[in-house]
Amino acid sequence: MLNQTFKFFTDTATLAIFDPLRLRHRVADDVDWWCVDFGQLEEIKAGVVALISLGGDGVYQARVTDQGLTADEYDYATERVADLGVDVVSGTLFIGSGECLPGGESDFRDTEQNRGILLTIPVGSYNVEIYAIHWFESSRWWTEDNQPPPEDAPSDLVVMLRARKTPLQEINSDPRFNGWADQFLFESSTRQIGPQSGMILTTKVRKCP
Repeated sequence: MLNQTFKFFTDTATLAIFDPLRLRHRVADDVDWWCVDFGQLEEIKAGVVALISLGGDGVYQARVTDQGLTADEYDYATERVADLGVDVVSGTLFIGSGECLPGGESDFRDTEQNRGILLTIPVGSYNVEIYAIHWFESSRWWTEDNQPPPEDAPSDLVVMLRARKTPLQEINSDPRFNGWADQFLFESSTRQIGPQSGMILTTKVRKCP
């Protein structure tokens, strides 16, 4: 069973999922060959690589799994991108920052593993499904600005990988997250949003002369 959690940083607001060997043909291309509408890239249409616009730069925690969402992830899932795929030909799969994609005469390097996670995975084609989890909307894990989240808080992103058994569905929109929570994806009786009874709320006031 696949179940690993990791952190990555991106300053292009992009999550990339690819087998480095499968994209080696892109080494000689411009370094920004992928900086277009992701849905128009041939590798995206063919299910070779999965690229997702995250809606903002920064540090993200992600969980990769071949199972379903946990109960907390289910409660606070706000966005979903599906109909993506990846081809694994080398037995390894990188999940992390889009800046690690090959291009500009630079191939993927082992030193870039700290920009994500390099998984050992059986050769084959996989369907990719990604969820954005807005756990910080809940009083269970809310913290003051710039404070690290509690250890039991869900991940910001959940990446689901499942062996592809049927043809890949045609993608009809740019794979992206908006970065805000208009509404949650699923009905829930256990979701907790906003201040709860018994909480002590504090604020800061600056006195001007």
